[in-house]
Amino acid sequence: MKRTCIIISGPLGTGWPADKVEVALKEALRRYATGGRESSRMDVQVMEEGAFSALETPICGNVSVICACEILDSDTIENGTVGRLATVCRLRHLPLVCICRRQALPAKLLRKAGISEVWALDELLGSPEAALESLLSPDTPLPLLVAGCDEAGRGPLAGPVFAAAVVLQEGFYHPLLNDSKQMREQDRDMLREIIEREAVAWCVTPVSAEEIDRVNILNASLLGMRRSLDGLHDAKGAAIRPDLILVDGNKFNLYKSPEGRSIPHRCVVKGDGRFAAVAAASVLAKTYRDEYMRRLALQYPQYGWDRNMGYPTPEHREAIRRFGPTPEHRKSFKWLPEEENLLF
Repeated sequence: MKRTCIIISGPLGTGWPADKVEVALKEALRRYATGGRESSRMDVQVMEEGAFSALETPICGNVSVICACEILDSDTIENGTVGRLATVCRLRHLPLVCICRRQALPAKLLRKAGISEVWALDELLGSPEAALESLLSPDTPLPLLVAGCDEAGRGPLAGPVFAAAVVLQEGFYHPLLNDSKQMREQDRDMLREIIEREAVAWCVTPVSAEEIDRVNILNASLLGMRRSLDGLHDAKGAAIRPDLILVDGNKFNLYKSPEGRSIPHRCVVKGDGRFAAVAAASVLAKTYRDEYMRRLALQYPQYGWDRNMGYPTPEHREAIRRFGPTPEHRKSFKWLPEEENLLF
């Protein structure tokens, strides 16, 4: 389905050179509407401030709206263009993204106003994702397949670390999709079903405590991501190889597919809050790991893993003092203060 993205030229104020505004709008469009890429199937309409006629009549396709303002505050929402645009978008059930120089509203009020996301101009112009430009030039064959990668469970004292890779459909959007750590458990569980059903491809891989001890937690997390990328396949079982890999964090190594093809990657700090595919991988990794730890808790009920998921809570550490470690505990981790560890 063609996606229509309508960009509203808002009151940009001073200090916003036209060329920089254009770069910011393109970056916002790339980030939000296409998960890190432009699409030949996208119809982009640029409108002047206050020209909402195109939003007041039915539009075919999956629509996103991006607007710009100098300061996003309560006055802008109540009396400005953004507020009027937000009202129209809310009535039409259209996601609205705002670019601004300064944001002065809490998240609760943004949600109430119907604004899906807010990005600072400087962040868009200087973001790590700008490094994708070379891969997203007009000469790049489209459409690209973008895989998001993330992990869950680097910090716990026990249990595997889980990694996931997800390739979403073009234009995939869900208002609740975010960094899984910022989401409610019931929302994560609901989104897991949606992602598994609607994604082009996905794969989740655990790396055991024994393997973590052998290679260290960082390498185990990266290994899990690589195995998940190897395991990507569609609903019919056909292997899916992405054109680009987006990794949450700041560390990843050159990836070669099982067929030997090198696939470029980009590391994005806090990418699970910026790219839908990375956020989806975050949700799958987190929900699968939590489910696994609840099953382990039936085997080792005294450690409270159905509640603490193996993290170093006072409850968990007290259980280690009383009952000692299990085969699921990571021997390379510090379970207790140094002098107590010597007891085991």
